[in-house]
Amino acid sequence: MKRVTCIVSIFFLFISLSAFSKNKDKELASILERLDPGLRYVTGDIKLPSPDNKNIQITWSSNDDRLMDANGKVTRPAVGMGDKQVLLTATVSTKKSSAVKSFPITVAEEEYGYLMSYILPGETGRTNSFFIAAGTDGKQYTALNNDKAVVYPLEGSKKLRSPRLFRKPDGSFGLIAIDSDREGMIVYHSPDLISYEDEKYLTLNEEGIHVREFICTYDNLRQVYAIKWIATNGDYYESTTRDFQTIETNTRVPAFLLPEVPAGSPDGATDRSVIGLTKNEYDRVVRKYGKITNTAMAAIPSVSVRKGSPLQLPAKVTAEYSDGSTKQMGVVWDSADIDNMDLNTPGTYTVKGVVQQPDYTSPLVRQRADPWVFKGDDGYYYFTASYPMVGENDPEGYDRVILRRAETIEGLAEAEEISIWQEKECPSCFRYVWAPEIHQIEGTWYVFFTTSVSRNVWHIRPRIISCTLGERDPYNPECWENIGQLMEPAAGDEYSFTHFSLDMTHFSANGKHYVVWAEKPNTSDILIASVDGKAPWKVTSNYTLLTKPEYAWEHDHDTWVNEGPAVIKNNGKVYLAYSASAVNHTYCVGLLYADEQADLLNPASWTKLRYPVLSTEDLPADQNGPGHNSFTVDQYGNPVIVYHARNPEETIDGGLYDPGRHAFAKSVHFAFDGTPVLNMTREQELAPENKQVTIEVIVSE
Repeated sequence: MKRVTCIVSIFFLFISLSAFSKNKDKELASILERLDPGLRYVTGDIKLPSPDNKNIQITWSSNDDRLMDANGKVTRPAVGMGDKQVLLTATVSTKKSSAVKSFPITVAEEEYGYLMSYILPGETGRTNSFFIAAGTDGKQYTALNNDKAVVYPLEGSKKLRSPRLFRKPDGSFGLIAIDSDREGMIVYHSPDLISYEDEKYLTLNEEGIHVREFICTYDNLRQVYAIKWIATNGDYYESTTRDFQTIETNTRVPAFLLPEVPAGSPDGATDRSVIGLTKNEYDRVVRKYGKITNTAMAAIPSVSVRKGSPLQLPAKVTAEYSDGSTKQMGVVWDSADIDNMDLNTPGTYTVKGVVQQPDYTSPLVRQRADPWVFKGDDGYYYFTASYPMVGENDPEGYDRVILRRAETIEGLAEAEEISIWQEKECPSCFRYVWAPEIHQIEGTWYVFFTTSVSRNVWHIRPRIISCTLGERDPYNPECWENIGQLMEPAAGDEYSFTHFSLDMTHFSANGKHYVVWAEKPNTSDILIASVDGKAPWKVTSNYTLLTKPEYAWEHDHDTWVNEGPAVIKNNGKVYLAYSASAVNHTYCVGLLYADEQADLLNPASWTKLRYPVLSTEDLPADQNGPGHNSFTVDQYGNPVIVYHARNPEETIDGGLYDPGRHAFAKSVHFAFDGTPVLNMTREQELAPENKQVTIEVIVSE
């Protein structure tokens, strides 16, 4: 009996020990599952997790103590060495067992430069936005994005204060700022400091305590973002969140100091903060948002010619730019140098050349708003624009379609101007006649423009006339029809062209024809639809809304406008420029883009930039309010933008009856990523020291 009892006792002891062992294994597995240093990208020392149970031991080790040691001390690689990987391993032990878990961590190279975030004085949506400046010494900073904000907020009051960039645990970035009404925070995610997305509004407390200043960091031990903030009443708080949607804790904390910000800021910069960047990060931001300048002309290969053979020199040379982009520019070779060559005598000769940079008359055409320039397959440049009213009682303006023709863009300035269509000759047409555009579609010339369809001058709709009479010469008024066609929406579309509609343009992509126009049910929005290339007034799809005014730069007081679309294509992408805000100094140009092969009727195919790409700040003092542009190419095939702007010295009232909107032309550059650059100056396009080039000519037997 005792033997049986002993056996039973041993059996139950074995069961108990097994259960204990299994429980320990489960506990160990649970610890391993939860264990995480909380970071995958580090720029400084970190605190490593330690157990809160005396029966559990965690020992850390690193496969490269030169980068990170077992205590979390970090030594960043030197500038130029790049980020480095380290494997951090935790050994978790109990009295009975142990296990390991490893974590790959990237150690960022040392800081190379700094990015400053700031706003400008003014307390408006245009000034209280996210501006950036860059510098490498931590003392002097240069404004980026041509002194324009990179992000204009849409949440809350649409105005922000104290924008601050911070690193996320995976190496990406966040942008957080105080909403200008100080009741909450506006937050963005940025994978690369180029794009800013997933805008959110975060309320820190429900007690109505307002935020005066703050700092935001990631706490890897708690695996939360800690927002330490100073209230307007002087109290100090810390709010924690994991997702910037929900606040988990909100506690009073002891007083803390805000980081010091050095001097050397851009003029007027306020609410400044700075973040350090690696060389790769810094160069990426400056490449995208810095001024693009001509740095050199590419080496010109020598030309070899056999004795007695004709000489052919290249018609273009390559300009190189600070962002890595290039541009083909025309060149004229010195005729004296060419004449002095003896092509019948072997030898080496040097020929000087002058790089050609178009210099357009400024303005190109006076008192012509909404300018449109189109280069036809006949080699001519055609110019049309709105023919203005001079004062609101002018009986004639905005009543005709005018046209100029020249062999060069410069020649349009002095070309004869004719009227090819007049409102009085069309019984169903009334003023206002606005924004004519001349197009050549599948061999036929058309003009797209706006007229009123009643004596209510605001009852305006797009109209198309075609050049299908006689010899079909677009420069002969007798070849244009008088009435033309109003747009015919697709079957079932009961929205398009039922409101104030204007500024229609046309483009083709991937074998399809499209029209884009502005329509104003409330705000003035931009729509797109496909059309029949043989009859472009016949719409073949339902409309798609591409953009409506939403950012601070897209309105002036209560005037919310997107209008004047124009398309330029480059490197497989369609870029849609459009004008925004009121017809005064606030008028500016925005940009959307899409892949040319994408479904262009799907709004998801399009990306809208958060900032204007051409505004008053980009232009000389005698131009403001640029917009309603067209694109063409110069004689060398390089893109040109033609836009209107006002001279503030000549402006009467800046309204529709002030004729002082003049047409201007300037070159367009394509940045390294293909984006059109509309605000490049002549000196940035071609540095004076690079205007002279030489080529070596080798005459052989």
